[in-house]
Amino acid sequence: MSLPQKIQKFFNTDLSYLAKNGGWLVVSQIISFVTTILLASAFAHFVSQESYGTYKYFLTLISIFSVFTLTGMNTAISRSAGRGAESNVYTGIKKKIKWGFIGSVFCLMTSAYYLLQGNTEFSVTLLIVSLFIPFNDSFTAYQAYLSGKKLFKVVANNIIQIRIISSLLLLLAIFYTDQTWMLVATFIATSTLLNGIYMYVNLKKYPPVDSDKDTDLSDGMHLSVMGGLGVITGSLQGIALWHFLGPVGLAVYSFALAPIEQIRPFLKFIETLFMPKIAKDSWDMPNLKGFLKKLFPFILTISLGVIIYILTIPHVFKILFPTYTESIIYTQILSVSLILTAITVVTHTILKAKKKIKAMYVLNVLNITMDLILLIPATYFFGIYGLVFAIIIQKVITVSISFYIFFRMSPPNTY
Repeated sequence: MSLPQKIQKFFNTDLSYLAKNGGWLVVSQIISFVTTILLASAFAHFVSQESYGTYKYFLTLISIFSVFTLTGMNTAISRSAGRGAESNVYTGIKKKIKWGFIGSVFCLMTSAYYLLQGNTEFSVTLLIVSLFIPFNDSFTAYQAYLSGKKLFKVVANNIIQIRIISSLLLLLAIFYTDQTWMLVATFIATSTLLNGIYMYVNLKKYPPVDSDKDTDLSDGMHLSVMGGLGVITGSLQGIALWHFLGPVGLAVYSFALAPIEQIRPFLKFIETLFMPKIAKDSWDMPNLKGFLKKLFPFILTISLGVIIYILTIPHVFKILFPTYTESIIYTQILSVSLILTAITVVTHTILKAKKKIKAMYVLNVLNITMDLILLIPATYFFGIYGLVFAIIIQKVITVSISFYIFFRMSPPNTY
């Protein structure tokens, strides 16, 4: 048996498919990781902790308002393209933009609130943001469409180019000013305009051609509701830190979370790769013991990576983020969550591909409940330490419940 065959047997997966398609996604994520770290370093050196914390607070608000753009629709578009219903991308984009205007209305209402409070800077910033809310996430739907067609190289090239250009423009803004409203405006304007341009070019170059009349995107609405509720409750972390510890506390936590957030997509690209494959092919779900056996090689690899991260991250912070060394202990604790995230990604990908809506609603409701029960009180009473340990506990509970739903509530042969 050759070495590649031995490796494939160890990981229990089609490594030829993974290497051919996943390589491009990994490259794009590496570029994203590098640019994010460089931007974070620039923020650490040239922007005060208070200004950076305020900047992150606005990004949290943008995430909440963007929920109305039906972020889960991208998964439905990818699944449809994988099954031959390619023109669904147009329907999906239109729905995302239409619903996105509701987010703009809420953004304007929040802007008016801050204006009445006498906070002109916050009001103006949110007024600018409201102009881009319906389009910012909507214009990324073409990437889901191309992923469904398995054009991963094209998607990766687009992501890399957009990331580099937008990062350079934001970097220029950081060097020019530390005014929060200008940084937020630069971030959302460049992101929206670049995604819009690349969407137009790619849909012209790779026009949808239907081989299937399935135009059902209803699961996209369900996924959007579930994902949206998760984003809102997840955003409560930043909002709670802002109100309980101020912008500096939010800045410290944001730097602790930043490297973790850049590593997680390396795990989540599993969904991008296998969503069209699982949606099209049959999938035989093993029992719990067999499932854990298949997961073991991935979990072992990720665990070793976490250990390396814990040992090396202090040196990285001292070089790149010298003003945020207090974030080191928090990011070391949070790195443990990557192991649990990997398991969750696998189970959720299968549930999404097989449209197990009821099971996914159960998981999301439980996650939201735990956010309210664990995260906010923990942050209020114990600050950042309380938040990071609550996140670990929440993920342990989520994984346990996922396995219960997977192998108890839903018979294996239905997947």
